[in-house]
Amino acid sequence: MRAQGAGTRDELTTSDKVLATALYLRQLGIRDILAQLFGVNTSILTRVVHQVQPLLTGHSCTIPPSTARFRTPTDVTAFLDNSNPTKIKPTC
Repeated sequence: MRAQGAGTRDELTTSDKVLATALYLRQLGIRDILAQLFGVNTSILTRVVHQVQPLLTGHSCTIPPSTARFRTPTDVTAFLDNSNPTKIKPTC
């Protein structure tokens, strides 16, 4: 058993946590890919999603899933660089 507060700390800023959660909810790729994009391991990404998702839900923010699926972090980055931000409209 670990003491409370022991272990690795989240290495993401608040804005990165929200972005990582939004990308996860968009279902753009598996957690491994998103973890690679943010430079963290999958357990940190999972913890971040579990922290942020209820906050978004509590503010009636719904992020629709994407029809795009990606296999590598490079694929996600290329898609985001070329996407039109007006097409991705979360409902908040």
